Amino acid sequence: MGYRLLHSITERIHIWRKIVLHGWWKLVWLMYGAIALFSIIRLEFLPEENIPPIVELLPRWPWWIWALVGMGILCIATLEGAYRQIRQVKTTDNWIDVYYGQHGELPPAPGWLVEFVPQLEVDKQIEPKHTKTPSGQLWNRTPTSVRRKLQEYADWAHQKNPELRPFEDIKWDMERMQPRTPPRPKGWRPFEQH
Repeated sequence: MGYRLLHSITERIHIWRKIVLHGWWKLVWLMYGAIALFSIIRLEFLPEENIPPIVELLPRWPWWIWALVGMGILCIATLEGAYRQIRQVKTTDNWIDVYYGQHGELPPAPGWLVEFVPQLEVDKQIEPKHTKTPSGQLWNRTPTSVRRKLQEYADWAHQKNPELRPFEDIKWDMERMQPRTPPRPKGWRPFEQH
């Protein structure tokens, strides 16, 4: 119970920090730099001028008004950070939709995709086609990024043509093709009887 509660609290703090502090530290450092530059110019280059310090330029409000201003800034920062986080989650579409959104047409078929979808031709525009079930050896030597893109292609093709298999079915076929017996340990085993 205690671990789950602690994990839940730390996860919420992490997300809250990402929402509130997302990019705002740059603005704080920019304001700090501007104030420091103003102070240096006032003290070093214009000492005989009667320029008041920056503290005297701020309005003379009571503490509770300053607290309301601070809470308003925090509220705006929270809303902006939440918007950016939601937009980031929404824009993580598959590579086909991203390309289509940028270029207005479907992407050309990369070489790795033709290995899994033989009906496609390299550098020709992709279209929904049957994705073959890869063997265990082919799947194991395939990089993780290509696996993810193949999954996105198969799901995209299924979405365009429901007769085509989604990646979930392809993965089920791959698991069915794997050997059922566990591999035997290698090496010398003098105490094992045959």
